[in-house]
Amino acid sequence: MKRLLLIAVCSVISLSSFSQKLDLKTILSRIVGELQDRQQTYQTIVNEEIKINSVSNSNYAGGKNRIYMKLNIPKDATSWVYRVTVLDKNSNFKYQENETLSWQLINRRVVDRMEVNQIPINVYFMNNSSDAYAFSLKRDFKSFQEYNILNTNSFTASSNLNSDNLYIGFENLSPFNGAKILLEIVALTPKQVYRQLNTFQADKQIKDAKELFDLGVINKKSYDSIVQLYSPKINRAEALQRLKSAKEQLDKGEINQAQYDEIKKALSPIILNN
Repeated sequence: MKRLLLIAVCSVISLSSFSQKLDLKTILSRIVGELQDRQQTYQTIVNEEIKINSVSNSNYAGGKNRIYMKLNIPKDATSWVYRVTVLDKNSNFKYQENETLSWQLINRRVVDRMEVNQIPINVYFMNNSSDAYAFSLKRDFKSFQEYNILNTNSFTASSNLNSDNLYIGFENLSPFNGAKILLEIVALTPKQVYRQLNTFQADKQIKDAKELFDLGVINKKSYDSIVQLYSPKINRAEALQRLKSAKEQLDKGEINQAQYDEIKKALSPIILNN
C-alpha cells in the first residue's frame, strides 16, 4: 500500500505557472495524478454566457466590444481549467450535459467536438477593478501578461493564477461580427475529507503522510494539507449540511455518484451516532 501511495505521489505533474492553451486530453493527463492521490476534486466555478459587440458596433453604435467579469477562484485551488467557446452572437448552440467541461473532467472522458466560429478575440486577466474598468473603456490598463491569451478563438486552457480581485476580460477583434462566448471554469481544490468517530483510518492517513514527508517524497506544504484535511471534527448538524450540499452538487453534475457515495459513507457514522 505504501509503495502504491509513493508511486501516486511521484507521478503528479504540476501545471505550469502560466496559462497554457492546451487540448483537454493533455490537461487531463497532467492533473489525473492529483486526483488519483484522493486529495483533490473538481469544483465548478463559472458557467456563463457572455455577449460582446463588434468593433464597428462599439465605435459607432454605442455597443461594447470589451467585456469583463470578476472571477472568484477558491483560495485553496491548486489550479483551474477553463474553456472559452466563441460563437456567432445569434447562435443558440449549447453543450449537452455530457459535453460540458465539468462533466468531461469529472468523468475523465474527452469529447472531441468543440463548436468553433472564426471570430478572433483577446483574453486578459487583471488584478483589480480599476484596471478592469479601464480595459472596458479602452484606456491604458495593467494585466497579467504571461496569462493573457491573444488573437485566439475557442480554446481550453489551464492556469494557477489566483487573486482576491481577479478579473477576466474579453475583447472582440472582429470589425463587423458580434460574438457570444461560453465561459466554463472548473477549479481543482482539496477534497473534502470528513473525520469519523472511529478515527483509525484518518490517523493512518496522517501517519503515512508523515512517513512520506520524512522520506522527502512530499514537501511540508503537502503534509500540512493532508493533516488539515483529515483532522477537523464536525458535529451532526454540520455533517447533515455537508451531505445536503453534496447532494446538490450531484444534482448539478458537479460531482459524480461515486464521489457522492464516498461523502455519504464518511458522514453517515456522524449523523447516525449523534
